[in-house]
Amino acid sequence: MRQQKKTTLKQNVSQNIRSFRLESGLTQQQLADEAGFQVSYIARLEGTDQNLSLDVLERIAHALDREISELVSQKNVALTSKKTMAMFEQAINLLRVVQSRIRPMDD
Repeated sequence: MRQQKKTTLKQNVSQNIRSFRLESGLTQQQLADEAGFQVSYIARLEGTDQNLSLDVLERIAHALDREISELVSQKNVALTSKKTMAMFEQAINLLRVVQSRIRPMDD
């Protein structure tokens, strides 16, 4: 029987930030603006290449309208692969393009 590899707290937080951002329909730039960070920092946080302080965690949670406990919880870690997440992000971007082209009909 193959034992499942445990994820680290850093991986949980990174995956949760990305999942909650996508669920909220935000781009990395929008989350960065809302939390007061550079977009490159958000990208590093989501890629698990960046450590973060409690202050950063609090600002991200506030920007995502989440509790800090939700960001660190292993229960909230997305069970989807990177490929699925990339497809989800592409779908959101496509919906934004379509929405920007739809004009309300005149009554």
